[in-house]
This record gives sequence, C-alpha cells and structure tokens, in this order.
Amino acid sequence: MPEFGHARALDAAENGEMKVILVCSSPLHLSQLMCLRPWWEQQETTWVTLRTDDAVARLDGERVVWAARPSSGLPLLAHDLRLAWRVLYDVRPDVVIRTEDGTTSPFSWISRLFGARYVELEVFDPTRQSTRIPCTTTRFTNLGDARAGQPTPC
Repeated sequence: MPEFGHARALDAAENGEMKVILVCSSPLHLSQLMCLRPWWEQQETTWVTLRTDDAVARLDGERVVWAARPSSGLPLLAHDLRLAWRVLYDVRPDVVIRTEDGTTSPFSWISRLFGARYVELEVFDPTRQSTRIPCTTTRFTNLGDARAGQPTPC
C-alpha cells in the first residue's frame, strides 16, 4: 500500500538515497536532465524516455523503460497511462521528475497516488513561450505557474 503524506520521500531524502524516476520524451530534454548527473547518479534512478540512438547511447548501463513514440489520440493516452501506472507501481519512487508534456503527463497525474513527490522542470528557452506543462499538471496536482505565482490559465 502506498504511503501518503510524502513521509517516505522525506525519510529517503534524510538518508541520502532516493528512488527517482526521470521522465522525458525528446533528445533535447534528455540532454537537460543529463546536466543533473552529479545529483541523479547518487540516487536509485529509473529513466522513462523514447528509444532513440542518442538515448540508447547516453543511458547505457542505466535502468530504462522505453516509452512509445509520441502521437495523438486516446489510444496513446491509454498506453501512456498504463505505462505510468506500471512503472510507478514497480519502482515506488520517492520523486518523479519530468521535463515536458506528452508521454510524461500521466506520470504527474498518477505519482501522488503512490506517495511520490513530483517535480516538473520547465525548459527555459528565450526564443519561444513556455511549454504547456503547467496546463497539463495544474488541474491534477494543484501546482501553479511559479513565474506568475498562480495557476496557469489553459
């Protein structure tokens, strides 16, 4: 039975090693999560990402769950929900970190059911507006847009 109230995550943080799931879909976002290597190498880490040549090379030796190619529609959403449930059930993480929409959204929706802390990293790109992460998570996780200090209207 999952622990609620994030007690497990806080205990793990005090002991130094946490179970972490890192979720991303694109090679760009994988590159950005690789910048956190000094931190995630100290944790028990599971990756969820698309199988690309870059991802296979960079995650060699890591525990990886390969996600489906992004597409649209209800069949993909159903697949992604099953994937998120299976991975969260198997790993029982203390923390889930994701960087974008698509395959990663169901992890934010379901992580709380397993008592995991949830962190979203929005990529800063001065050439375009922000991603839709706040739009897909605010309704499910009570998160707001940190830049505005309030929920993002979607």
